Amino acid sequence: MPADSGPSLLARAPALPTLTASRPSKPQLTPGTRRHRLRSNLSLLISDIEAQAQKYEDSTKTADSRALFAALRFFRPAGKKVFKSYEVVQTYQAQQELHRQHFADQEAGHSVKREDYLALCHGPAADGKYDLAELPDLLAIEQAIREARDGRAPGPSGIPTCVWKAFPGLSANALLRVYMKAHMRLTEPIQYRCTKLTALIKKAGLAARADSYRSIALLDPSAKFLHRLQRPRLLSALAETAQPLQQGCLPGSVATALTHVLLAKMRAALATKKSFAVIFLDLTAAYYRLLRQAITGEQINDEVLCQLLERLQVPAHYVAEVANFAQHGQLLASSSPHLRRVLASTYRHTLFVLDGTDTLTYTQVGSRPGDSVSDVLFSLALVCVVDEVRSCLHDQGMPDTLMPIWADDLSLPLVGTAEQIPAAVTVSATALHHACHKRAMCPNYAPGKTEALVSYAGPGSKKAAKTLFGTGCGTLPLPVQPAVQLRCVLQYCHLGTMLSAKCRPTRDLHRKIGFAKSVASQLAKKVLRREAVQMQARGSIHDVLATSRAHYSVAVWGGLNSQDAALWAAGHGSLYRCLVRPRRGAEGPCFPSLRPLCAQVLRPMPEVTMRLLRLDHLRLIAAQQQEVLLQALQQEAEASEHSWLATVEEDIAWLNGLWQRSPPRGGLMLFKGADDFVEAVLHFPGKVKGLLRRAKRHSTARPGPDASPLDPADQPACLPDGNLYSCRDCDKCFPDLHTLRAHQWSQHRVCTFLSQNTPHVLHDAPRSTLSDLATASTETLDAITAQLNPVHAELFESLLRAVGIS
Repeated sequence: MPADSGPSLLARAPALPTLTASRPSKPQLTPGTRRHRLRSNLSLLISDIEAQAQKYEDSTKTADSRALFAALRFFRPAGKKVFKSYEVVQTYQAQQELHRQHFADQEAGHSVKREDYLALCHGPAADGKYDLAELPDLLAIEQAIREARDGRAPGPSGIPTCVWKAFPGLSANALLRVYMKAHMRLTEPIQYRCTKLTALIKKAGLAARADSYRSIALLDPSAKFLHRLQRPRLLSALAETAQPLQQGCLPGSVATALTHVLLAKMRAALATKKSFAVIFLDLTAAYYRLLRQAITGEQINDEVLCQLLERLQVPAHYVAEVANFAQHGQLLASSSPHLRRVLASTYRHTLFVLDGTDTLTYTQVGSRPGDSVSDVLFSLALVCVVDEVRSCLHDQGMPDTLMPIWADDLSLPLVGTAEQIPAAVTVSATALHHACHKRAMCPNYAPGKTEALVSYAGPGSKKAAKTLFGTGCGTLPLPVQPAVQLRCVLQYCHLGTMLSAKCRPTRDLHRKIGFAKSVASQLAKKVLRREAVQMQARGSIHDVLATSRAHYSVAVWGGLNSQDAALWAAGHGSLYRCLVRPRRGAEGPCFPSLRPLCAQVLRPMPEVTMRLLRLDHLRLIAAQQQEVLLQALQQEAEASEHSWLATVEEDIAWLNGLWQRSPPRGGLMLFKGADDFVEAVLHFPGKVKGLLRRAKRHSTARPGPDASPLDPADQPACLPDGNLYSCRDCDKCFPDLHTLRAHQWSQHRVCTFLSQNTPHVLHDAPRSTLSDLATASTETLDAITAQLNPVHAELFESLLRAVGIS
């Protein structure tokens, strides 16, 4: 450095202490003062916890479900990954703009000005012939209003469903004119075309990434009523072409039945020493990539279609097939032309808005998940995929197979020898890949998404397994462009149940019991063990929030071996210990053994619980007439002595022996076997369901003689005096809950919790203070209750660590 270039950086360094010296120094606290402040802060926070616990206790006595779950939110803070601070976006508006761009790319949308959008809507109205039977009537509209679910978040108008349900007759008369005009002029109000999107975080992924969220459309309730009127005719069209195991949108769908079908097929193959494979298909943004023209039959020019396919990133060698599907798909060819024209008007000029931004986003594809007919429309498109795959497999000389479908989740089971399985998986996966891309659908080949569960058995199984899984996770290359590697795994989570290659329930039981423990542990200290609240009320909360997670779909496994039975019993013991306080002994806290513990919490033994779950599962599949599942179970019973039906036969014998000493009051009902049980369910569904309910009460362990009986005065009241619902803000009473909610919304500005989190963008309707406070978050609806006050959740966690509560 030259001599005249000025002082160096090291020479200027001593000037820094002059800045820090000007700051005021912190006062020095003595150890006694620190202990006093810490003790006072802890006492205040502990008193706050006790106040929240008292609110929980009071809500159980008054049977106020809203106040109950509001009090439970304090003890159930959300996961840290939801609230972790990231540097991707710094403001709420920037986060919402990031979500808007991501959702716009999914639905081939773009921002539009209000003036330009209004000019599009003022175009010439379509016309066409119709029959009077196709027009809406008062009876259908009133029925749709009465069947609507209450408590859902409204659309941009801000009017909740309870307002329409409070006076269904008057609401039907008011909406009839609007619906008749929509059908006769084939146009819908702009308010019906606009939706408010709510971002829901997925199970896995970073909260800072926009692709970790899925959008749900919040429509105006009156728009949902109009679209629900079209659902019966769409279901009729789907029933004509639906696959035997296509469920999720049709009435009588049971998700556990599909998993049970796969498990029965897999067990039958293992029993006969055959190899099997199940291809699980997962689509990327399935509902958002649906081409509307293939449903409605509306014509679209080539230039606009090419722009849409470019936005959807459809490969170039699939453009001709996708264009043919969009222009000549005819997915509703058997329906009336008027229904297709009404659907075309429903999905014409759609747009969405998000909280925190005034930008209008014009969308061109997708079925708008959250609408009343979105699942049916996508199922119609998925039928074409399954038909093409079946035709391709038939041309390859492969036997026809059933494909269980739940909404957009498709599975394809394959059975053969160890040498045939890799080739069969490659051919089937390739057919699925081509059939999806020809309809602008994109399979997701990420880990845990589109994979093949492969299990080898019989001659040559060891060599084939070593060849495929020699390096751990196996892969099979698919002959497609660009190149794709299909992952082959030994376990896969299908509709919430962990399936393994050897059909063992150990990992699934570990997973579900672990989920239940994670929920119950948060509520154990101050909620589930609060002795001032009756055991029945605490047990109900425990069953709804925790035990239901452990019991979901475990009945499909059938009989458990000694190791799995011990795991099942130990898991229930740990769950039931969350309801009782430990006894102080010489060696520390201790709990009673399993049988006295079940008697104390008024619950059956774990093995009895498993029997009741299997019997109730058989009742459910018989009531829903799942004939394909029953045939698969019979095939499994013919192939194996330890089948699911054989285990159920033992459960039925146990149920018959339960009434030998104390027969039920409604009369004795005995069953000769599983077939007799199914026949009884078909002819007397209510009696069988009541019999299982009485069997659960009869097999529930009774408390000891020292336990004091429950005081009838302490029983929670379901309704106030006179069976009327009273308003808390005034002295008025109402005959039903819908009228009460409508009164509170209109007179006292009390909205549902979801309504408080949907501020208005297109309309300047009045909003409550709670609604304004709740507009700072678009996280998941499951975590949004705790997200209203994340600072409080962090303080609560620090308090638990400070006072030593685990």
